[in-house]
Amino acid sequence: MPHVPPNGPGSDAFWSEEEWEAYLAAHDREASRYVDLVFFFITKYPRPLGGSPEDLAAWRESLRCFLERHGWDAGLSPLPLLWTKGEGRAPEAAAFPFDTPDADAHLLPAIPAYTEAAGLASDALGWAQQLDVREKDLDLVTWCSRVSQVPAYIAQGHQIGYASDSMPGNIACVRRALRAANESLDQLRRRKRKGDAWRVAYTRFYEPLYELRNTLGAYVQDLRARADLGID
Repeated sequence: MPHVPPNGPGSDAFWSEEEWEAYLAAHDREASRYVDLVFFFITKYPRPLGGSPEDLAAWRESLRCFLERHGWDAGLSPLPLLWTKGEGRAPEAAAFPFDTPDADAHLLPAIPAYTEAAGLASDALGWAQQLDVREKDLDLVTWCSRVSQVPAYIAQGHQIGYASDSMPGNIACVRRALRAANESLDQLRRRKRKGDAWRVAYTRFYEPLYELRNTLGAYVQDLRARADLGID
């Protein structure tokens, strides 16, 4: 994430959830610039399909260098495309969408909302990867991306923290996770008759997503209650 400005969280002026939302939206706009650069690179230098692990590693390193020349910083805008399983991470943290502080990394799996969201995202991506390439249309890719954002937002909120000045930012991130879950549900409802893949996706993932949405709503309320009580 971008560095917090001097008059933001951590200063004497606390940000509201809405101010955090605006700040996070600005971060998204910056991150989208790097996503555009990734697509530009992939168009010019396609990912080596069927190549050796060394070929893939060399391609990732070329992409990393390209992005860094355009100002990208892995610490500020993590891109899962550049990760390899377990690279620089404990095995249980290999799927974490954000690098969390070492002292707190063990807490993320203990958050029920995160555990539920990460498990669902893993199941959805694993299912989608087994589909025939002809079934992987842009809508399905967008749906998978949205589902994957749910645990990412929860982890981002955890990274922001639970202190009185940062709790609104944590809540803003979980609210984003809730919106992503609702949008994913809406996609399943609208496209369940679009084709075989979407019918299977609706049957397999609608109920777990609905339950996750409820979990996230309860988690937002829990964080707000903790903020009201001043519990860090």
